[in-house]
Amino acid sequence: MGTVSVDREMCLGVGNCEHVAPKVFAIDHDSVVRFVGDDTTGPIPVPPDEQEAVERAAETCPSAAILLNKEQA
Repeated sequence: MGTVSVDREMCLGVGNCEHVAPKVFAIDHDSVVRFVGDDTTGPIPVPPDEQEAVERAAETCPSAAILLNKEQA
C-alpha cells in the first residue's frame, strides 16, 4: 500500500487528482490540492481500494505535487 502526501506550494490547481481520485483528493477554495476529510498535507495511508487511482493521480499531476511512497505505512 504505502502513503501519499501533497505539496500545496507546488500545486497548480489543475484538478487532475480530483478528477482521477475524487475520494482522496479535492481542490479547495484556494485552488490548491487537499485530502478529502483531512486538512493535513500527509503522509496519509493510501486507502486499499484507491491505490490505482492515487497512483494515476500522482502520475498525471503536472506539478508533481502528489508524493507517493509505496513503502508499507
